[in-house]
Amino acid sequence: MRKQCMNCVFWKQWVNQYNPQFTFGDCRLKEPANFQTNEGKFVTKWPSTKCTDFCGQFEPSADKANPHQSE
Repeated sequence: MRKQCMNCVFWKQWVNQYNPQFTFGDCRLKEPANFQTNEGKFVTKWPSTKCTDFCGQFEPSADKANPHQSE
């Protein structure tokens, strides 16, 4: 198993994908953080990652038989 976000117990794939080149999801390793939008507003959300990203704190998910499957 590759140590990538898509195989990590903390990663949840987005239902709606907006970029056909990548699969995105949320990293739920730590609490949500504040981010500033392009309009200057602040939102609180989980950090977004690509399925192929890796942060160094990977923990394998035993129940992710298909790494691109949404919950």
